[in-house]
This record gives sequence, structure tokens and C-alpha cells, in this order.
Amino acid sequence: MQWITNDNETVVSPLDQSLTMHIDDESPMTLWPQPVIEAVLADIAAGASVERACARPGAPSRATLFRWIGSNADLAARYADAVREQVHARYVKE
Repeated sequence: MQWITNDNETVVSPLDQSLTMHIDDESPMTLWPQPVIEAVLADIAAGASVERACARPGAPSRATLFRWIGSNADLAARYADAVREQVHARYVKE
């Protein structure tokens, strides 16, 4: 399973839940499984707010998600796509 760290690095782990590792006493690094990030983006695309999407069990906080978006161009593009879909889901009637 792939995980995303607070530093936007992808690592592989056999675990299926988020966990926190302390590099030192003041710098915890939390890992999230890639499927959780995909689920958060899917929730946003389906019309959920970021707050609601990040409230899913095991999801990163809103602040962490936005920090990642600000420092990872690929995730920022995927988030932008999700927001476009969110607007469509909320406001466009077909």
C-alpha cells in the first residue's frame, strides 16, 4: 500500500491505517494511505466540502491537505479538478 507523508513523499507500507512517527520530539510525521487521499478528492468532486471530506476517518486535517496542495503541483492539479467537478455537482443542473 502507498502512503503520503507530510512532506509529500510516497512510501510503501503493509499497514492499512494512518500512523504517526516522531522524527524528534517536535516534528511528528503522519502517513496516510493513498486510497484515503483519493477518497478525500472523490468526496470533494462529488460535492462535499473540504471540511466534510477531511472528516472521514483516517483523513488528513484540512490544514495538512492544503499544505500538501501548496507544495505539490500534481496534487494541486488533482484538487483543482476535484473542485471543478464539485462546482458542477453542486450547481449545474442537467
